[in-house]
Amino acid sequence: MDSRRVDPKIHEIHPNFLTEEECKHIGYILTRDEHKILRIPNTYDSSYTGLTKQHEVYNLLEHPDIRPLKIPQRIFNLPLFQQEDTLRFQCWGNILRHNEGLDNHVHGSEDEAPIEILKQKNQFYACNVFIDGQEPSYTHYEDIGKTRNIKGEMHIVGCMVEHGVRTNLYTQPRLSIAMDVYTPLGFNQLDLDILNGVSKRRHMEFHR
Repeated sequence: MDSRRVDPKIHEIHPNFLTEEECKHIGYILTRDEHKILRIPNTYDSSYTGLTKQHEVYNLLEHPDIRPLKIPQRIFNLPLFQQEDTLRFQCWGNILRHNEGLDNHVHGSEDEAPIEILKQKNQFYACNVFIDGQEPSYTHYEDIGKTRNIKGEMHIVGCMVEHGVRTNLYTQPRLSIAMDVYTPLGFNQLDLDILNGVSKRRHMEFHR
């Protein structure tokens, strides 16, 4: 078995992945351009609403005001990815206003495909970074439970780690960014899913 195969239940925490100033910058971009992102045509059937629902039809890493932060390059430098020369990313923003939340979910596939197919489908990581919002704010993970959000701190989990955000009880919106990060072990299945129309995500490929 390849030592780089994704552990679907991994959970790593990286403090200060983004600075407070960078979080402020990203928060400004998300709120300033939310209406533009919401106008992107989207026929994807989803239970999500608002900016989160648009995760299938845009990639935040393409944004000219986000590119200078060099987020993919920072991820290459994390110990988990130091052996990789190529990664694919899908990145999006979440804005949860008063009485909005994110139900518990996984980013991986839970369909009824044969186990070997599922293993190939689930060769990627899910990441999230809390950007701004009234504090205390929490994310709930199946493995470590209720976890206080810290601005700029990145959580990287295997794509089968269930997580969610409870209802925002505050008037201030809760802002975060999320990512799916694919290593080359998952490229073949990802390409097949895109070809077959299973995945419409706008993945971007970066090289070290």
